[in-house]
Order: sequence, then structure tokens, then C-alpha cells
Amino acid sequence: MIRVLDYKSGHPAKGRKVALSTAPIIRNDHDWVIAKTSKDGVALFTIKEPLPEIVRIDPEAGSFANWSCTQSDARFDFSGVLELATSQLLEQGVVGTFTSSPLCQHHVSSSPTAQPGVIVVYTRHLNPWLKFRRFMHEAFNG
Repeated sequence: MIRVLDYKSGHPAKGRKVALSTAPIIRNDHDWVIAKTSKDGVALFTIKEPLPEIVRIDPEAGSFANWSCTQSDARFDFSGVLELATSQLLEQGVVGTFTSSPLCQHHVSSSPTAQPGVIVVYTRHLNPWLKFRRFMHEAFNG
């Protein structure tokens, strides 16, 4: 289960896309499964046996409207992508760490505690002007 929280309020983020991959190597977009969050900010995924050693979570899910405010720990340059050991996820759960982006401010509410089987990430929904600026930045800066 992935719980998506708004970066500013800490409240559940309804209708946000989030992606999960269990592929050992990300080759293309087909290696990701995308789900939308419910009204309580939860996206549910089912992982088949045998369980992979690592799962990857993309809080942006390839959407220009989503901006990940969760610190990436991916070994490669996947902006905002989390690489998590499946054993840690199942035994302890994971609460994402805020990134040091000018578009993200730490919310004032208390941070949730880790729960087994739950991943918590923070995102910001970009308004049209910020989506345009993001598009231009990525188009000219790669």
C-alpha cells in the first residue's frame, strides 16, 4: 500500500497517480504499474510471488502535474524514485524523507510513523504555470 500525502498540509492526496515497479532493470514504461489514489490518499498494488528483492516507487508516475517532494534514493537518475528493499517494506514500512526542492516545503502537521507494508510519500500537484515551467526546464535541460 502506498499512501500519498500533500507536501504542504500532510493530508491525504486524492486522485494522484503513483507507480510501482518490481522489474530488476527499468527498460521502458511497461515496467511500471500505475494506480490512482483513493479519497484517503491510498494506492493499492498486488505483488505476485516470488517477491522481488527491491521495489521501486515513482511518486510522480510520469505525470507532469505531480512533483515528488520525497527524497530519491535510487542508484540511477530517476527523479524522485524510491528503491526499497522488499523485506524492509514488509517488516517495518517506509516514510519518505522530504527533498530539498524549492517547490517543496515541509508541512506543519506531524509526520506519520512507519507501518509494516505501508510506503508514505509526499507530492505537490502543480498548477498550469508550474507545469509549463517544468516542461520548458525539462525540454531544454534534459
